[in-house]
Amino acid sequence: MTAMLTSCSKSYNAPANTNNPVDTSLKAQIISGTWIVKSYTQKTEDKTAQFAGVVFTFSSNGTLTANKDGNITNGAWSYAPSAVGYYAGPLQRLL
Repeated sequence: MTAMLTSCSKSYNAPANTNNPVDTSLKAQIISGTWIVKSYTQKTEDKTAQFAGVVFTFSSNGTLTANKDGNITNGAWSYAPSAVGYYAGPLQRLL
């Protein structure tokens, strides 16, 4: 299964005055916390409800964890400046 996760939500506020530069690259932002799906549409079908309560964590080593009420599914993700991909087993295991 290949799926693109879009319209995820995460709060991030860059520090105002700091001597340390903030890494604002997309990869740095992806791995900096946990994510939820706020909206997911496949073709014309809204599938957002299938991701209700699922929290995603992307790691710098390319692993991905999806957690719904303590039920964990592991997968892998990759980053390239032109594409972000998610590769894992069926998400139905979480539902």
